[in-house]
Amino acid sequence: MASPARGRAALRASGSRRTLTPVAAGALVLCASLAAAPVQAQTQPDASLPGTQSAPLTLQSSPWLDEKVPPTAAGQNTTIIHANRIDGQMDYELTATGDAELRQPGSVIKSETLHYHQPTDTVTATGKVYINREGNVYRGDRLQLQMDSFQGGFDNVSYSILQTGGTGTASRIEFLDDQHSVAHNGIYTTCRADTRKPGESNPAWYVRGKRLVIDTEQDEGYVEDGALVFYGVPIVPLPGGVGFPLSEKRRSGLLPPTVSYSSTSGLEYAQPYYVDIAPNRDATLTPTIIGKRGIDLYGQFRYLENSYSGQIDANYMPSDKLRDMERWRYQLAHTQAIPTTNWGTFGLNLDMRRVSDDNYWRDFRDMSQSYTNLTERVLPSTATLSWGLGHWSAYVTHQRWQTLQEPDIIIPPFDKLPQAHARYARTDLNGFDLSLDLDVTRFKSRPELTGYPNGTRGYAVGQLSYPWIRPWGYVTPSLQLHATQYQTDSPMTNGATSASRVLPTVTVDSGLVFERDTTLFGRKVQQTLEPRLFYAYTPYKDQSFLPVYDSSLKDFNLASIFSANPFSGDDRIADAQAVTAGLTSRLYDANDGAELARFTIAGRKQFKTRQVTLNPADKPNEFSFSNLLFDGNIQWNPKWNARASLQWDPESQRSIRSVVGASYSPGPYRTISANYRLQRGVSEQVDVGWQWPLNDLWGDKGEDRGPGLGQGPGRWYSVGRVYYSLTDRRVVDSILGLEYDACCWIGRIALRRQQTQALPVVKMDNKIMFQLEFVGLSRIGSSPIRTFRENVPNYMLLRDRTVERSRFADYN
Repeated sequence: MASPARGRAALRASGSRRTLTPVAAGALVLCASLAAAPVQAQTQPDASLPGTQSAPLTLQSSPWLDEKVPPTAAGQNTTIIHANRIDGQMDYELTATGDAELRQPGSVIKSETLHYHQPTDTVTATGKVYINREGNVYRGDRLQLQMDSFQGGFDNVSYSILQTGGTGTASRIEFLDDQHSVAHNGIYTTCRADTRKPGESNPAWYVRGKRLVIDTEQDEGYVEDGALVFYGVPIVPLPGGVGFPLSEKRRSGLLPPTVSYSSTSGLEYAQPYYVDIAPNRDATLTPTIIGKRGIDLYGQFRYLENSYSGQIDANYMPSDKLRDMERWRYQLAHTQAIPTTNWGTFGLNLDMRRVSDDNYWRDFRDMSQSYTNLTERVLPSTATLSWGLGHWSAYVTHQRWQTLQEPDIIIPPFDKLPQAHARYARTDLNGFDLSLDLDVTRFKSRPELTGYPNGTRGYAVGQLSYPWIRPWGYVTPSLQLHATQYQTDSPMTNGATSASRVLPTVTVDSGLVFERDTTLFGRKVQQTLEPRLFYAYTPYKDQSFLPVYDSSLKDFNLASIFSANPFSGDDRIADAQAVTAGLTSRLYDANDGAELARFTIAGRKQFKTRQVTLNPADKPNEFSFSNLLFDGNIQWNPKWNARASLQWDPESQRSIRSVVGASYSPGPYRTISANYRLQRGVSEQVDVGWQWPLNDLWGDKGEDRGPGLGQGPGRWYSVGRVYYSLTDRRVVDSILGLEYDACCWIGRIALRRQQTQALPVVKMDNKIMFQLEFVGLSRIGSSPIRTFRENVPNYMLLRDRTVERSRFADYN
């Protein structure tokens, strides 16, 4: 037996001779090999010695601060023991007493007494035992552990898991390895005990069980004969073998059910089951019981590969008791790139959507298991094969539409059966830009609704432009030639079944930029003045007898007013001889270049009356001056934003359309916005949306807390948005919600009242959603989160901030 050493002790390796030497502050170092530890800094000569010169310290990378202990470091099996007293036999057994501490790469063990058996690398520790294993911390009474395999047992343990932030207690923990353990008579939670009641173990919620299996490798826990307990009340029984997540990592199993209530459909209960097929494939199966309708079966399959990805969604209801019919829906989205060596890149895109009947969009627009927008009334089924090589590109599209006609009639769009398009474009022809588009499309729809015969249209569009750009401005003249050929199945309004049209278009787009530095409200800014002139000329040609397959009148805005043709598509080319003038002024912060404000005004002068109209019954536009467009945006500081756009009719001296809005977002979870929208003769609406802590109203303006942090009363948040129709004098849609953040659990409740039908009788649907989120574990109830995100501008999820925890956060 070696003599006891007073104070701290260190074992130093010197050849084959080892000595135990007392030192003032040291350690007992046991090495299985003489391999040196990685160097953390390059040693330089001592500048105080004669003949030496000082040099800068060269830092080297070190594996000792890696989040995962490197295998090379673990393989060295270096053991360091600290204690007030060390007894034992070298290279065999040591007993350390008084502030005993044992360290190995990635592991620290502290206790009052520690016995270490070196041949088996086994530790037995008693008295206030503490373990830190790569950031996972355990505290208990007695430990027996094989360090290399991390197998052993620990009595009367409290523990915390690094990445999940979860904590718990157990009468005994059995370590199966460094990533798997079994807690007997244990609990698990992400809550911390109330600091106002010291000495009490009273987390708001926890999972308890006779056996808790903690699997940090898969970030999953398993409970046997247990329950989920909320404020002392078991609310969800957990029979044998039920798993629960320790993180957001994907895994197969039951997901939390969703429960909601609708005045139209009744109580809705959905129970999703998730299938983790592979890292790049998964599926979700969700049977839903809808009280007044019946059973709806929902399925989703997702896949992701290097060159393609996609998603399939489908619903099937064998019998809807309210409609007395079978209901179904499916949607397929697929995107694929097909590269080749010499033939360019091919692409395949599929977008297919179909529902069983015209009322589906209205009856199931807000179902909890719906992952897509069900409010669309014109659903496409499109398959597109594309190709690109150098300056050439092309695609072939086959597209059919399903038009949902209830409760009113919608003119269906034309199907494309198919469309073939090719394009050649160059921007490097001695300063010229050249493009050529060729297209042939077969159109088919219902002539009795559209008013136009089915047929085939082909066109060729060539354009040549010369952009002349300088720092102070630009001029871009352009010449376009548009040739079109029609062949219809039945006679057009002029009695012919074929027609052709060739029209040239000349445009000149120009602009200047003036800048100056100035001071505004005590702030240094850079102001710009940007005048713009756009001239367009297209001769008149009668097109009233031609069918309208894909053309419509463009929305009148700052983009369309600076274009030659007010119609979209290729069936109508308006005659034009007009100049558009616009003026834009911007304010930039002189320090960081951020745009603080932008103001634009634009108008168009017609030198002759435009004769071409979309439909023969439409009257030509006889006004020589267009409406004036005003647009502005101000964000003088990051918290405030104000915006406005106005379409002003000089003839009637009033606005035709206007949108005015403002928002205030002083910080996380604090935002409020208001908007006013007017479309003369159609609608006038005001909406207000917000997310705000109610605690601010009674003076509690403390920091918003992270998961499991902070104690005492929780924080209340109000969330909502209200749409009010000034024309109808009623609320057409409203969402009112409350969120309660109690640190380790969150409660949400939302009420939604939504107009589902305006004519002939106004119908409203009322829905209530409630959710209880156990932070770091699961969510129970329906999901108001999606409703909040889609309707409340700048809404932030209370637990949207996830930070990877370091194993050095609780380093000891």
